[in-house]
Amino acid sequence: MAKVCGVIAEYDPFHNGHALHLKKAREATGADFIVVLMSGYVTQRGRFALFDPFDRADMALSCGADIVFSVPFDISCRDAESYALGMVSLFHRMGCVDFISFGSEYSDPELLFKIADSLESPETQALLGQQIRTGLSYPRAVEKVLDSQGLAGPGVISSPNVILAVSYIRALKRLASPIRCFPIHREGDYHDASLSPVHPSAASLRRAFLLGDMDGIRPCVPYSVFERLKEIRHNGSFIDKKSADLLLMGALLNASPVVLRKVCGAGEGIENRILKEAGACLSMDQLTEKACTTHFTKARLSRLLMRFFLNKALPSPTEDGFLYLRGFRGEASPLIRIISKNIPCYQSFSSLEKSGAAREECFAARCWNLCAGRPSSLLYSRGVVRKGTPS
Repeated sequence: MAKVCGVIAEYDPFHNGHALHLKKAREATGADFIVVLMSGYVTQRGRFALFDPFDRADMALSCGADIVFSVPFDISCRDAESYALGMVSLFHRMGCVDFISFGSEYSDPELLFKIADSLESPETQALLGQQIRTGLSYPRAVEKVLDSQGLAGPGVISSPNVILAVSYIRALKRLASPIRCFPIHREGDYHDASLSPVHPSAASLRRAFLLGDMDGIRPCVPYSVFERLKEIRHNGSFIDKKSADLLLMGALLNASPVVLRKVCGAGEGIENRILKEAGACLSMDQLTEKACTTHFTKARLSRLLMRFFLNKALPSPTEDGFLYLRGFRGEASPLIRIISKNIPCYQSFSSLEKSGAAREECFAARCWNLCAGRPSSLLYSRGVVRKGTPS
């Protein structure tokens, strides 16, 4: 049986750090195939992705991935714990994944497992509740409790990739999954605004791309990715942030507190605060900056607002989820057949649309294309990316 390693990513865009992770993951696990679960048109941070998922899949397949699926919006646009559980559940259901690998600023497996064990215990959860009731945010409460237990000092658990790493391990424990995990040490700062060829951040690359700084991007990404990004830049086939903001802010103009209160993640009267501040804002960044609180961080607000926008008059996807095949290498095609027997796997927009289980996903795709200046009819002609020789 072939060894399979799963990787969870966004690749918005793919860069040198991602390429290094795929290389190290294959080496550490001895995997024959690397299967990537990737956000589709909506990312974990609660925003539309800058780049089309087919383009992001193409970048990954050129640099070490063998199969790339995108996941439903209902899984990708979640807090770290729910996001990790949804992603790991899909790998678990595939029935063929032996390992998952992820990047983390702290990659000591023993430490990560100890933190995960602690956070899964009722005692720690009770302590967290006490801290949150004093007014601390959840991340700060976690940091304080773990510090008191001698597990993680200040700053250790606050890094986004560490939070996700621990969440992946907790998900494996909850599922009693036999999948083994391999953390890979991540260098550099996740939020670094500067362009670093060795340790780039996706945020800095998105910023540079929107500014047209292709010379700055060149050393930060593999050659094949740079050529792809040049083509995307030339064609204008990426999302226009101002258009997306207009679409999202416009949806709030006729919103009521009652509707906002029903959105997954709302509570504590945040709906009134959002609507109060929305009238003085022209963008999502302005709104989340003005409306954020200790418990409702900017990221949490972004996810809430995106869910409001996409859930409006739309049912949620099925609880079990599904996959959308974005691309694969020919030699990995037998693996796709195995996976599709265990999880619904769509390979075209028309089949996704006909399923009736993914109306949110279809709506998100149409909105993304609208904000990228592309007609939604293009979705019906966009085919799965294929590379290599079919088996």
